[in-house]
Amino acid sequence: MCGIAGFFQANHAGAGPDQARAAVAAMTRAMAHRGPDGSGSEIVSDSPTVVLGHRRLAIIDLSAAASQPMLDPDTGNWLVFNGEIYNFRELRQLLQGSQQFRSQSDSEVILKAYAQWGMDAISRLRGMFAFALWDAQRRELVIARDPLGIKPLYYGWHNDALLFASEVRALLAAGMPGTLSPDGLQSFLAYGAVQEPFTLVRGLQSLPPGHTLRCQGNSHDLHAFWLPPPTATAPPANALSNIREKVHAALQHAVASQRVADVKLGTFLSGGIDSAAIVALLRQATSDDLFSFTLAFADKRFDERHFAALSAQANAFTHHELELGGDEVKANLPAAINAFDQPSIDGLNTWFVAKAARSAGLKVALSGVGGDELFVGYQAFRNPRRLHRWQNFLRAMPTRATAALAARSDSEKLRKLARLASYPYPATFLTRQILSPELRQSLLCPDFLAAGAGTSDWEQRCFAQLAGRADDDLINAISFWELRSYMLSTLLRDSDQMSMAHGLEVRVPLIDQDLVELMLAIPSRYKLGSPPKPLLVHAAGTGLPDACVKRPKQGFVLPFDQYFQDALRPELLDAFHPAQDGLFRRQALQDLWQGYERKHVPWGRIWMIFVLRRWLQQHLAIS
Repeated sequence: MCGIAGFFQANHAGAGPDQARAAVAAMTRAMAHRGPDGSGSEIVSDSPTVVLGHRRLAIIDLSAAASQPMLDPDTGNWLVFNGEIYNFRELRQLLQGSQQFRSQSDSEVILKAYAQWGMDAISRLRGMFAFALWDAQRRELVIARDPLGIKPLYYGWHNDALLFASEVRALLAAGMPGTLSPDGLQSFLAYGAVQEPFTLVRGLQSLPPGHTLRCQGNSHDLHAFWLPPPTATAPPANALSNIREKVHAALQHAVASQRVADVKLGTFLSGGIDSAAIVALLRQATSDDLFSFTLAFADKRFDERHFAALSAQANAFTHHELELGGDEVKANLPAAINAFDQPSIDGLNTWFVAKAARSAGLKVALSGVGGDELFVGYQAFRNPRRLHRWQNFLRAMPTRATAALAARSDSEKLRKLARLASYPYPATFLTRQILSPELRQSLLCPDFLAAGAGTSDWEQRCFAQLAGRADDDLINAISFWELRSYMLSTLLRDSDQMSMAHGLEVRVPLIDQDLVELMLAIPSRYKLGSPPKPLLVHAAGTGLPDACVKRPKQGFVLPFDQYFQDALRPELLDAFHPAQDGLFRRQALQDLWQGYERKHVPWGRIWMIFVLRRWLQQHLAIS
């Protein structure tokens, strides 16, 4: 895992190669934390002007032969690459007879695969990746991102040039204007994380998962190379045993392939099923020394150390516990918030567990991210048809009746229910929202709203990525929506940015591409039941302790309510009682805090506003 950056400009009257190289150098400096093991940049073309840059975190082939930008001397093509290709050895074997290799790296396999198969090479890759490849013969830049969006990639146009990088902060360092995006802001206030493809910076967006962006001359083409399969309509005979066998094999392959590294390997471990299953499956794959890391808390309501220790002990892992108190959170808060390349209501937990793993000498850790989305663990999967029936019922009611209910009800739940009548998207998305449209409007300054922040079509653009999947299986449709919304824009982004702040690579085997394709094709009735996540539990086998399976579901969160009352209270009082504010209404901020003090407002709303305001101050100079 690394950081990549680049510059492309077809216009000869634009920036010269030296200016372009300076811009790329600024981007790679801003991402030094992503690649402590080396850096490099190269002017790969004068006409058009193309510069590629790289920060290296050495995981596979630790030698200088794997440094980037990497040249294929047989074709003249250049590559910068962030991520891991887990099937690179199999691809190398296929290419051995026709291509000459000079390193043991997966990066070189991408170059040689492209030389052999062209654009078709991308669909053969299995892993997490974001890369840019300069095709010297076609004079074309190809940028690609993996199908699940595990690795980030952002881009924008400035002075007729395309700039791209693994982080938003890198593009700002290169001189991209730091203007706040109304779309990004509205999506953050709704969901606690900026929803892809938006960022908080106007004009900067993420490359969609499973897409390529090709730039040749003055033309550029965005193209999808991966789409998920629909649910199978006719399961095979002996369906359950057949499905269990296939899922078990796919999970074993995913975990075994993702343990490939030339450095020490470990796992993040909570007390839940997902990470405990990873531990069990990893032990099935190897007898090597393995390490696990758990956050612990004095508050027993949040503490999962007992269950994590059971999993580690059952699978002979060397286990590490970090007890986290409010004073330590406060001391690390500036560094943790600075690590947010984009702000998030989540992610602080990952920052601390990643710090512990890196301090213990690890460079690679496996995580259970994606288990709830793929193996239907969320509450949203429990009888979603009832919610969607309510939505259809409310749509049939007179508009005046639902409007009156939404406007006059003292219950926020009733107001949200009434809004379902006019909500054009699946009901699940509205129930996910943290701040309603009315609350968002009430928080923002009139001047900002007058500039267009209140009339954005961000939801339409955000959910357009889901329109191509028609699935009569509602639960499977929700599973895909969760993969493309909460997991993509919150969990995966937080995993990347908070682990890379410490130079740690996090791998996510539960969303291996082949496993995702298999699971989305399985009818949802095989994914529900007791125990929860039955297909995952069956695959994990005896290495998954019964106590972890039978315990009530618990989210991996910190005891924020406690921190807000003591260690973090001065910081929060300052944030919610500003002397002046150019974005939020001062009275609205104070009212929100008072609502929290009276236990009418959940801590999540307080935390997301706090993190957002700190991020805006640090990155966009908005106070």
